[in-house]
Amino acid sequence: MFTICSPLEFKHKPMTHHYTYILAGQMHGPIFIGTTRNLKRRLTQHRFGRASVEAFRIDQLVYVERHNSIEAATSRAEALKSASREWVNALVERKNPNWRDLTELAKERSVRAA
Repeated sequence: MFTICSPLEFKHKPMTHHYTYILAGQMHGPIFIGTTRNLKRRLTQHRFGRASVEAFRIDQLVYVERHNSIEAATSRAEALKSASREWVNALVERKNPNWRDLTELAKERSVRAA
């Protein structure tokens, strides 16, 4: 789930959003669940500096949720980490059945939001 805000919302009521995201290398392969305030920057950090990305090729954004607070994003990430892998796979597949990389979508949305 990636919530879109209209430009009007950003103009009149600036909010800092936080994201819960899932990275994967391939369908049903190893995953990484994390949180961030700047999704574009965090994806770059994962791709150019994380040993887990290099070792397991966990470099595709397959799921994103936007939250209004860091507490909500962190709580959701903890819930996802404690859920069964089957449940997490089903969550990703409901929104992204082919586990395609959503990075370009995330870049497009962050440019629109700026």
